Amino acid sequence: IIARPSDLSPRDTYVVTSSPLSTRNMAEQTDEDENYRSALRSMFAEGGDGDGDSSSSSSDDDHPTISSHAWTDDSGSIAVTYHLALTAPGHGDTLWNSSSCIAEHLLRPHLRDRMFGPRAKEAGGVTRWPPRRALEFGAGAALPSMILLREGAGTVVMTDRITNEETFEALEMSSEKNCRRWDISEEERERRAVVRAHTWGEDAEKLLEAGGRDEEDANSDGGGRFDLLVASDCIYNPTYHEALL
Repeated sequence: IIARPSDLSPRDTYVVTSSPLSTRNMAEQTDEDENYRSALRSMFAEGGDGDGDSSSSSSDDDHPTISSHAWTDDSGSIAVTYHLALTAPGHGDTLWNSSSCIAEHLLRPHLRDRMFGPRAKEAGGVTRWPPRRALEFGAGAALPSMILLREGAGTVVMTDRITNEETFEALEMSSEKNCRRWDISEEERERRAVVRAHTWGEDAEKLLEAGGRDEEDANSDGGGRFDLLVASDCIYNPTYHEALL
């Protein structure tokens, strides 16, 4: 689902969100409904507790409850490492198929053009690619964020709700490993790959601050805004829609 929320920014801001369909009334579900999460994993997950890519997983002695996995794009030419926080159910313990779908679309120019639509086209391509700033809500394994870093986004802010610190440790491990693979220095990684705890409905000002500012912002009323918002498998529960918006 792609939208342009005009109330978020005077500039063009695009939202990319994807979620599996469900025949249940998700508003009746609670965070403790692990049985339902397990059912979703069995249908839509690629890693973690589902039937996904567990054969390529590993962990180390320093992080025994954080597993390392490999994702490869459909062409087989681009590899990304992601980490799962096994003790953070629903917030980083699974890679969802919707994340893979968004990642593929971010990688391919023709898929980006189709995804963002004709309003985003400028001189035959998506406006401002890679984006100056991108923000991922409910990042979990943050595969789309890793792709955005690879594509050259100026700043990528990865957020998720606090379950425990493992979610954020796993995100840092993913950005560290992938940035080394892509010859991104540690100094540059610390500037471009930002991890923040955020619960939907909280004051978003801290996220704008995390995105940083540059010379363009000094001459713009929309300074500090994000060009791209990503929400992968975040809209299955209507209870949280208002808080997310």
